[in-house]
Amino acid sequence: MRWKTTVVLLVTTVAIGVYVSQVELKRPTQERQVQLQRQVLQIPSDQATALMVKFPEAPVTLARTHDIWRLTAPLSARAENTLVRRILSALDPLMAQGALESTPDKPLKLAEFGLEPPAGVLIVTTPTQTVELQFGAQTVIGKSYYVKRGDAATVFIIPSELYDALHQSIELYRSHELLDVNTASVNTLTVASATSSYTLTKHDQTWQLTAPFADAADSAMVSTLLSRVRQLYIERFISDSPQSAQFSEWGLDAPAPFAKITIGFSESDHPPIELLVGNPTSGSAAHCYAKRSDEPSVYSVAKTDIQELLKDPQELRSHTVFEIFANEVTKLRLTSPQQTWTVEFKDGKWVTANDSAALEASKVEAFVWRLRDTKLTRVAEDHPKNLKSYGLEPAHDTIEVWVKTSADPKRLSVGSVVPQQTTRYGLIAGRPAVVELPETMTAILTTTLDSFKTAPAAASPTTSPPASPPTPSSAPASAN
Repeated sequence: MRWKTTVVLLVTTVAIGVYVSQVELKRPTQERQVQLQRQVLQIPSDQATALMVKFPEAPVTLARTHDIWRLTAPLSARAENTLVRRILSALDPLMAQGALESTPDKPLKLAEFGLEPPAGVLIVTTPTQTVELQFGAQTVIGKSYYVKRGDAATVFIIPSELYDALHQSIELYRSHELLDVNTASVNTLTVASATSSYTLTKHDQTWQLTAPFADAADSAMVSTLLSRVRQLYIERFISDSPQSAQFSEWGLDAPAPFAKITIGFSESDHPPIELLVGNPTSGSAAHCYAKRSDEPSVYSVAKTDIQELLKDPQELRSHTVFEIFANEVTKLRLTSPQQTWTVEFKDGKWVTANDSAALEASKVEAFVWRLRDTKLTRVAEDHPKNLKSYGLEPAHDTIEVWVKTSADPKRLSVGSVVPQQTTRYGLIAGRPAVVELPETMTAILTTTLDSFKTAPAAASPTTSPPASPPTPSSAPASAN
C-alpha cells in the first residue's frame, strides 16, 4: 500500500506549497508590519480629486480638474499650486511618530487630545474613497499633533508639517501668480502703452516682430520677456467682486489703461488672456491695479514689474546675422568677385563640393562659429528704396548657410564698400531692413578654401651621412 503513502505525501507537499505561496510569501515582513502600524494613511498625489479643509482660519474647498487645482469655496479662484503639492506630498504617505490605542476597558478620552471637538478637519476625496482626518491639540513635546481618522479609535502623533501646511489664511491658498501660463505654448505677445507698443509672434519656433514693424526678434530678449510675464506677482487681492464704477477710478477702463498685455496660445481651445494695468493703488504709488480678462478679481502688482515689459521695439530686433545652431550646419557657400567656394558636411566629415577633398573639420567649424557669433552693428533702414546707396545694387558678396531643418539656405548679401566710408551694409534673407555690418565681416569674406585644408607636414631637412673617420697616417720611415 505504499502508493497510498506516496499520494498522501504528494498532496501534503502541494498543500504546503500553496500555503507558502499564497500566505507566507504575501505576508509583510516584520519591518513592513511595523511601518504599516505607523502609517496613518496613504493617498497618492495623482489620485486626490478634492480637498476640504475645515480650520477656523481658512475653511476652504479645492477641486482638481485636468491636473489644475482651484478653490471652489468660499470663492472661485486659482489655487496656490506649491501649497497644494505640499499638502498632497504629506499624505503620500502620512506616517505617525507614535500611536495610542483605545481599548474597551481603557478607552481614550478624546477631549484630552483636543479631538472632541477636533481643532480642524481635512477631508480628502479620491475616485474610490473619501477619507477624513481630524486634528487635535499640539503635543507637550511640541512640533507634533494628535490626529485620528474618522471614527477610528486609534490616536496618532504626527509631525507638524501637514498641520502647518493646512493652517493658512484663505489668501495663502490662492495663487499669487498673476499670469500662470505655460510659456512654451505662448505664440503671441502684445504689449501696448502710451510710450511703447509691440507685437511678437512665433513662427516655426522662431520669434518675429510683427508690429509696429516686421523683423526678426532677438530670441534671448523674448525669452526674458516671457519669463517676466510668467513671474508677475500679485502683491494684494483688491476685490473679488468689483463694481463697474470702480474700474474708472482704478484706471482699468479700456482703451486707456497704463498698459495692456495680451497673450495668445498655440492651443486652439485656449482663448487669449488680456491683462489691463491701471492707476497706482491708493496708498502706494509703487503698485498698480490690474485685472485679467478671464477673472472677475482686481489685484495689485508692482509697477516696476510692468515697466520691465514696456520695451522700445527697436531693442527687440535681432542683431544676429545668422540664426543658426553650429552643429546643424550642413553646407556653406561664399561668392565674391575674387572667389567662389562651397563646402559640405558628408558622411561625418567636411569636404569640398567639387572634388570631395577632405577638409580639416576644426577649421570649418571655427568659421561656422564665427558666422554664428557675428552681430550686426545697427539697422540702417527699413524697406529701403535706394539699395544702390548702400552698395547693394547689385550685391558685392554673398554668404549662404544650409542647416538640417530647412531646404533653403540662410543668406546674407553684402554690399560694396560705400564711397568715402569703410562701412559695408547687408541684406539678410527674410528681413526687410538694410543692416550695417561690423568690420569683421571683411575678414570673413576674404576666407579662402585653402584655409580649411590641412597644412602639409613640414619636410624634414636633408641630413648628410656622417663623414668617414680620417685614414690614419703611415708610420714614419725607419732611419737608415
